[in-house]
Amino acid sequence: MRGSDLPVFLVGRRYELNRVSPLPPELVGANFVEFSVLHESEVPAEWTTHRLAQHENVPYSDGEFREYDVLPARSIKNPASLCLTSPPVWKTEAALWPTELGQPMMFVGQVTVVENEVAKACFTWDISVFLFHGAATGQHRFQVVTQDLLLQTASEHYRSESRRSRMRPQRA
Repeated sequence: MRGSDLPVFLVGRRYELNRVSPLPPELVGANFVEFSVLHESEVPAEWTTHRLAQHENVPYSDGEFREYDVLPARSIKNPASLCLTSPPVWKTEAALWPTELGQPMMFVGQVTVVENEVAKACFTWDISVFLFHGAATGQHRFQVVTQDLLLQTASEHYRSESRRSRMRPQRA
């Protein structure tokens, strides 16, 4: 979709697990999240929907996920070249960049979901959602990765510990 002005819509939703299948008592109230991407098809005025679910790994994907379908984001040498507009604003050291056939996918955009009544009722909150697109197979393929806004990475943890240790009174 690079260089295209076709609109793409991302929709997220939460499902209660007990509505999908019977659950043991300790899992009642558990839920899962899925995404859908809608984009205009090649036929004018028709839309295509891609249902994105987690397939035994981190990204939400519209196909079978394979281990090599992600790279650590810090390993991408020139992220700006893989973005429709600007690169993702995320915690790079904790981020995964989706790939298709081993090649990094195009970053489409991101949205931050904050805590509000709609998010509480229908989805989740305190996350950033990152949408990626690929067409290496000749078909549109999408993946979503999320990042917890409250997540503290290892380096953030160590910086915080270092600051705290400098602020502690020195013993005589």
